[in-house]
Amino acid sequence: EQLVQDDPYLFDVDNDTNFLDFAYEQQASIIEEYVCCAALDPEAPRTARLRELLQQGLPMEALELPEKIVIPWDGAEVRGICRV
Repeated sequence: EQLVQDDPYLFDVDNDTNFLDFAYEQQASIIEEYVCCAALDPEAPRTARLRELLQQGLPMEALELPEKIVIPWDGAEVRGICRV
């Protein structure tokens, strides 16, 4: 049973969800958000929840994040970006 919403890119991460139950668009959005959170706020609670979800379907130990992150605009606030 896939978890499909009106917007195919929206998803909700809670303790009862399974990564493989999401539609492909949602899976891609979850991966995208995890990479962003892991790079910008690796110790955040949401980063940990996304990682736990992704581990259900992906080999997370193989994922390598860049050491240096470049944001294409000045003044972007990234502290606490994934605290929710």
